[in-house]
Amino acid sequence: MPGPEIVAKPASLLLAVGKVPLSDVITACRALEDNAVRRAVSEEGGIGIPALRVVLERDLPDAFRSRSLTRGAWGFHRALVRASGVTTLAMVAEALHSILESHTEAVSDSRMYEDPDGYEAGYQRLRRSYGRMLDAVASGDPGDAAGQWNRHWTALERILLAENSEVTVAEVVRSAGETRR
Repeated sequence: MPGPEIVAKPASLLLAVGKVPLSDVITACRALEDNAVRRAVSEEGGIGIPALRVVLERDLPDAFRSRSLTRGAWGFHRALVRASGVTTLAMVAEALHSILESHTEAVSDSRMYEDPDGYEAGYQRLRRSYGRMLDAVASGDPGDAAGQWNRHWTALERILLAENSEVTVAEVVRSAGETRR
C-alpha cells in the first residue's frame, strides 16, 4: 500500500503552477508541525519518542556518514509528524517535506560537503537541536516542546531563504528536476 509520499508530487506540481512562494510552504509546514508536536506530547499522540530517538541516534548519524544529511534531517521532521498519531497530518506534511527537502539539498548540501569542518559543525548543531526537541517532547509539556521546535524552525527558515527569500515552489521543482537528470 502506498504511503503518504504518494501525494507529494501532485501537490508540488499544483503549488508550482500556482507560483506559490516557498515562504508559504514554510509557513504551512511550521503550523502543521506545531500541531503535530503538541499532539505528540499529549496523551492523544502516538508512540513517537522511541521513533524519534531512533532517528536521532541511528538514522541521523548514518545520514551524516553517507553524506545525505538533508535526508536524515527531514527524516526527523517526518518522524515527529508521525508521532502525532494523525495519518492525515502525516500525508499533508509529506507533500510539504518533499518540497522543503529538495530545496534544502539545493541550498545547503553542496556548500556543506565542500567544507568538511562546516559539515561536521552543522551536523553537531542539528543533533543538539533534535536532542533538545526530544527532551522537550519527553518532558510532557506541549508548550515547551512547541517552543523548542519553533526555535529550530526559525534557524531552518533562515537557511532555506538565505539565498533568495522570494524563491517559488516552481523554482524548487525545476531545480530538483535538473538535479535528478
